[in-house]
Amino acid sequence: MLTALLESLAVQDGSIRTSRARAVRTPAGPAAMHWRRAAPELRKEEVQMYSLHQLLWDIRKDPALAARFRTNPYPILDEYGVEGEARYAMLELDFKKLHEIGANPYLIYFCAIQLKVDRAAYYAQIREEEN
Repeated sequence: MLTALLESLAVQDGSIRTSRARAVRTPAGPAAMHWRRAAPELRKEEVQMYSLHQLLWDIRKDPALAARFRTNPYPILDEYGVEGEARYAMLELDFKKLHEIGANPYLIYFCAIQLKVDRAAYYAQIREEEN
């Protein structure tokens, strides 16, 4: 009876729906409600930051993507929808700028490693030192 009750209930915020197999994350819930309430310009900034984070994550996890990015970054940036300051920073591999615009430092660091950026050069850039 308890199992049947738990299976029929969903978390009130709608972010998790239960099934017999497992709990599944859905785009509903507090995050989706936030997107509906946010101003359009805020939503665009959030989407752009999400796209940047997705690119950093994918470069970190996929050596083939990293190699393609090193060869020709423009189509990859277009594919991920990275625009504005983030696009310029990725083209220039300006990791300090990525930090300043709010990208996740973990993702930046491991993306830099995957892009074969020298660690000393990376740290010098972050600390604004001369190479």
